[in-house]
Amino acid sequence: RLWLLHRHLAHIAVHRNAVPPDFSANITLAEHQKAADYVTAKGKLSRLEMVLDALLLLAFTLGGLLQYFDTQLVPLTGSGYWHGIALFGLVSVTGYLLALPFELIRTFGIEARFGFNKMTAGLWLQDLLKGAAVTVLIGIPLLLCVFWLMDVMGEHWWIYVWLVWMGFNLLVLVLYPTVIAPLFNRFTPLQVDVLKTRLQ
Repeated sequence: RLWLLHRHLAHIAVHRNAVPPDFSANITLAEHQKAADYVTAKGKLSRLEMVLDALLLLAFTLGGLLQYFDTQLVPLTGSGYWHGIALFGLVSVTGYLLALPFELIRTFGIEARFGFNKMTAGLWLQDLLKGAAVTVLIGIPLLLCVFWLMDVMGEHWWIYVWLVWMGFNLLVLVLYPTVIAPLFNRFTPLQVDVLKTRLQ
């Protein structure tokens, strides 16, 4: 991924000062350069994020951080299903907290610098709390189901977990645009005009 990103950013840098011929009638050089600079800024931040993700993965696995979390949680939760949920939650929160600076830089740094950010700090926090609530409400029952299947289905538990996961994904495809997405965005029907006619 780092290699592909490096190639992509290098390609953008080489072609930054010339609009591709197919777009030259509709895009100015300034607009083209703004787009190139925007993608480059996001790419450089993504490069740092990839390195951090890799280091975190190594810390959890070879570094023993996952085992440390597991050991520390046992006196608090025991070794049942809630232990698994607590461990999963702690790993997720750790990853999110480490990724948080990148999200803030992306939203309030890069996106704001290029004029794309419409979000206030209050709205960002509100979305964060909503996202956490949705994750907990959906994630905990799903994890409990997975742990139960691992317990009762013997060595072929993974087939049943896969079936549940596929069913869950299909359900989310239906629920996301009608239930989940409206929690974070306002949607209005597209007015009857040339664009709507072309799309239909």
